[in-house]
Amino acid sequence: MRNITFDWNEFDDLTIALNQITALLNLAALGLSVEYPFQANAISAIENSLNRVCEELYQKQQGAMRVGVQHG
Repeated sequence: MRNITFDWNEFDDLTIALNQITALLNLAALGLSVEYPFQANAISAIENSLNRVCEELYQKQQGAMRVGVQHG
């Protein structure tokens, strides 16, 4: 078995970037909603998927020890 050290700074950066992308998708969907409702709905679906991913990552982060995670 091999131990893998997890970098929490990279994890935090990833979750921040995903949240920023989600916010940008929200703005895009709002801008398109009047003239292009189908496209706005598609963007909203992507936004919802990213929100679920962000929530799952956050829950995994909360469940793990901040000193690192060992996989084996």
